[in-house]
Amino acid sequence: LGPRALLLEDFGALFGLAFAFTAVLIAHFAEAPVWDGIGTLAIGLLLLVIAVVLIVEMRSLLLGEGSDEEEMAAIVAALNGSRPVYNEPDLFRARESSGGRRA
Repeated sequence: LGPRALLLEDFGALFGLAFAFTAVLIAHFAEAPVWDGIGTLAIGLLLLVIAVVLIVEMRSLLLGEGSDEEEMAAIVAALNGSRPVYNEPDLFRARESSGGRRA
């Protein structure tokens, strides 16, 4: 779902900009500020639709649906293949005490 959600959000941003530009342009040339408000409502409606679509698409993730065995195997392999991190807070503390230089 990741790339689809990202594309949906990107298209929403582009359409929102188009709505805003069009509404402000009409409001300016028609000398009717009501179009600015109409554009704002259109953007709000667009955001509402995107939110509902994302909620429907991600409902199973929000309710705790588990990963399938292939995904779990990939996660375990990635975790087993990485080196562990020990005492991470000490690493940051050492950098802070050295003025940002490597200790």
